[in-house]
Amino acid sequence: MPYTVFPCRSFKVKYTGNPSPPHITAADDYRCGDSFLATVFLKGRGVCFVDGESYIIEAGDMVLIGPECMRSFRVEQTGEHERLSVYLSADAFLPLREYDLQLDKMFYAGGVHRLSDHPRIWEQVLFIRDTAAACDAARQAEVHLAVLQLLVRLSDVTKRTTAAEPPCGSLQVREICRYIADNLGEKLDHASIKAALSVSRYQLTQIFPRYTGMTLTEYILQKRILRATELVRQGFSLTEAAAEAGFSTYSHFYKEFRRIRGVSPGKYFSP
Repeated sequence: MPYTVFPCRSFKVKYTGNPSPPHITAADDYRCGDSFLATVFLKGRGVCFVDGESYIIEAGDMVLIGPECMRSFRVEQTGEHERLSVYLSADAFLPLREYDLQLDKMFYAGGVHRLSDHPRIWEQVLFIRDTAAACDAARQAEVHLAVLQLLVRLSDVTKRTTAAEPPCGSLQVREICRYIADNLGEKLDHASIKAALSVSRYQLTQIFPRYTGMTLTEYILQKRILRATELVRQGFSLTEAAAEAGFSTYSHFYKEFRRIRGVSPGKYFSP
């Protein structure tokens, strides 16, 4: 059964198991779109989408995703599916920086990494899964330490593993995502994107959701929320950030932010 445990200020562990795929995890899953994410596929096969790039992923693959990235996972319709995800805030890396380890950098590099040839890391992943499954709060510190040890081992492995190649057919989606990212402050809808990129309605309404796990309209809203979040953290006011991210009114921004994040903007950004 799926579970989420140890939700604290610096990290959260989530296990997803589904014996009856397909299963799609929406972008900003569990309101962690502003966290670093390390996801390992334990069973199954599918496609991982990260900000315009789609990768075929199999059991033993690890995905590293930086904060403020759109992500979703599409699982094949046959066979079992298991996935272990660890969400980390920037604070999770602080205990390691006294050793001059800036492990957050490998998340910004992104990509999918094959771990099948690294038994020590695989053993660590299974330990985190099994310990977290017990839902024993007394072992929270033990799981947190295991996560940090996993990150240290990953820092070496990611220098030597080869990222998976994106599957064919995602070039159009990549172009659409790039255009959206570059024009968030402008009018964005099916008509404007179709005209700007000379793409068909079929590509926007069928191909795009197939790769991203969401409609074009939802993707644009998610990207605008992420952009506004980034701007507020840079010092913009909520009103300024909403306008810069492309929201026509603050009330629209407030409504969508609350729907996506689960809390009001004021509460989300409060110290």
